[in-house]
Amino acid sequence: KYDIDNWMYTIILNSFRDFRKQKLSSLSYEVDFYDEDEVYSVTQLEELIEYLPENYKEIGTLYIKGYRAKEIYRILDMKYRTVKEYCYRVRKLLKENANK
Repeated sequence: KYDIDNWMYTIILNSFRDFRKQKLSSLSYEVDFYDEDEVYSVTQLEELIEYLPENYKEIGTLYIKGYRAKEIYRILDMKYRTVKEYCYRVRKLLKENANK
């Protein structure tokens, strides 16, 4: 029974992730993202995300769509502290890229 429970949990979790990714990719709305000094639209930030290293792109996309670190770590099945650190780095890199 234990193996079946883990198997079912994995299937459900992967199905949820696939659904969530499809839902995120189909969203098309314009929201402002506020930094201390600037206001950026989601479209501007999506363009900047293309210049981020690969390992930051998924977290960056979720972050600018309005997801918080607690939601992102559950969606991506990562450690919470890792996601918080990545969100911090994404903000920092986006700000650096925007100022170039």
